[in-house]
Amino acid sequence: MKWLKRRSETERLCGLLLKAERRLRALGDKPVWSSYGSGPAIGDFVARARHLIEADKIDQATLEELWCIFAPTCDWDDVVGHVGLGQAVFDSLERAYGKRVGSSGAPLISKM
Repeated sequence: MKWLKRRSETERLCGLLLKAERRLRALGDKPVWSSYGSGPAIGDFVARARHLIEADKIDQATLEELWCIFAPTCDWDDVVGHVGLGQAVFDSLERAYGKRVGSSGAPLISKM
């Protein structure tokens, strides 16, 4: 039953990531306040992460980067600013992949 709940949450997460990817691509190639060069560059990463989640092949480093993009006051808020969608993605990541903030403040994601 636990795997069914996780699968349902990862399906929801993938839908949210697709919406986020579209918003990021719509920004065009203008400079953004991020380590990524543009909204579409972040969108490319989000698309790759979504495909890995769909294939159940997501790795720790990719999950951590995705978490960092959507964590409050991080890239998503700085670049897109759509708080509702960003928070929905962040919450869905936590439900799908568990608690993840260690004592150093760095994301630590453990698969269920």
